[in-house]
Amino acid sequence: MNRFHLIALPLLALLSLYVETAVAWPRLLLGAQIATLPALIVFAALRVSFPALLTLLVLGALWRDAISADPLGLSLLSLAAVGTTIHFNRKIIVADQFYARFMVGAIAGAVVPLLMLLQLFTFGHEPLAGRFFAWQLAVMSVGSGLLVPFYFRLFDGLEQAFIHPVAAPDPRALRRNQTRR
Repeated sequence: MNRFHLIALPLLALLSLYVETAVAWPRLLLGAQIATLPALIVFAALRVSFPALLTLLVLGALWRDAISADPLGLSLLSLAAVGTTIHFNRKIIVADQFYARFMVGAIAGAVVPLLMLLQLFTFGHEPLAGRFFAWQLAVMSVGSGLLVPFYFRLFDGLEQAFIHPVAAPDPRALRRNQTRR
């Protein structure tokens, strides 16, 4: 299962970043762009191993910064802070409930842009945070919260389609092999 996640998560991150930038109607309709990467980081932090999460963090953050006007590596710190915090506290999160997935995703969808904004102010940049920033933050937060349960359903379906359970050995055959030796 680990190899599946190491391959599928970065591919889904690249696909979601492409859809996020290429499809313009949600941005035009809502007045804000829904960030897909924080939701995918929340899913990965709750479901996969730490090396798979790190792979997604590094590749996703670099790809996101490559297509945005932000300095390269800016989103890595904020995504890593959110992802590792959730990953190391995932035992206390009720990750099988819709509301818990939504709330963790919504919080991550709000915290990641705020941390990135804080970093931009710290580095002396002047980000475009105007009077509609609260609305944009709310749209990003709710959008990320709704995407986390979607990612869980998507990966459950992909795992059922591509990962086959290993058949347990026959206990009688094991006993026969032990008695012959």
